[in-house]
Amino acid sequence: MAPPRILLCGDPVGHLNQLFKRVSSVNKSAGPFDALLCVGQFFPDSSDRLEELTEYVDGRKNIPLPTYFIGDYGAGAVKVLTAAAKESCNLGFKMDGLKIRDNLFWLKGSGKFVLHGLTVAYLSGRKSSSGVIASTSDIPPGISDSSGSDDTISELVAEIKPRYHVAGSKGVFYAREPYMNADAAHVTRFIGLAAVGNASKQANVKEVKVAALSTVCRKAGWYISKECWFCLSSPNVESHLITSVGENFYCALAKGPLVQDHVLILPIEHLPNTLSSPPEFEIELVKFQNSLKAYFKSRKKEVVFFEWVYLKTSHANLQVLAGLLNMADRADWRNCKLDKEEEIKMVERFKSSFQEYDPNQ
Repeated sequence: MAPPRILLCGDPVGHLNQLFKRVSSVNKSAGPFDALLCVGQFFPDSSDRLEELTEYVDGRKNIPLPTYFIGDYGAGAVKVLTAAAKESCNLGFKMDGLKIRDNLFWLKGSGKFVLHGLTVAYLSGRKSSSGVIASTSDIPPGISDSSGSDDTISELVAEIKPRYHVAGSKGVFYAREPYMNADAAHVTRFIGLAAVGNASKQANVKEVKVAALSTVCRKAGWYISKECWFCLSSPNVESHLITSVGENFYCALAKGPLVQDHVLILPIEHLPNTLSSPPEFEIELVKFQNSLKAYFKSRKKEVVFFEWVYLKTSHANLQVLAGLLNMADRADWRNCKLDKEEEIKMVERFKSSFQEYDPNQ
């Protein structure tokens, strides 16, 4: 089954005509999408946009996708949300959204629910989300400038280890490099989205397509080592060798490189070989391969991809080599090992050269 496709947007701040026009356009050209999640402030700053808000709340204007929002403040918020809370369909304890009208749901306070198979955790408020997507009003300190940030969010995100952490209320678009979590088999991607209608035209709508993770192999007979070198959650992973992290695969330089720029392409999920990966992983794998082909071509080198596949393979690793001629003395990687300081310099050198070809930049 194809993974769900979710659109994210930054603070709408009452610019609903602009938001839903953009969402309709994206849905027609690149969809269909399953839902829209709005972070930050949903309601307008002033009464100037109350009529625009009312047209959508009353159902006079169409909302193209099931839309979920946090942020219970702003002009018109008290009136709209108080009325919604009294509706019979919204009585009781509901974490999957109080229905405002068809295709519009308010995620009140904080909670967690399942949306098209994804676990969504959320935390709402002026200063203030095991989740797949975490939505917060504010950003945690340490992401950019720590002023105006909330330590509570940092603690929560560290605890739930979401695949995506999406936030608003800083007024800028920012997507930081994915980071690893302790005791988790995946990375977290932080996305800060600008407000809808921002003057600098920074990105305020973004798509995420989250494939299901599995911590077990799909075929009988394969085994998982608790000390796998290549699982990002393993205490033995050589994280300083990682050069690029995608949705389903990551790139790293080899420990004990047989040649300069000896690259490995590895699945984030614990899979015994790339042949056993789900069909939707293939697109990203090909992107990595094509980008590496272009990189080595710019250096006038031909590249070879190969993979060892046998019964007791633990974690797939696609080897990427270029320029391997007359190097019989380097056939055993153990003879090619470098110390950690040399490895760090090697990785920084490669990342700088590969940056313009990296599909995740």
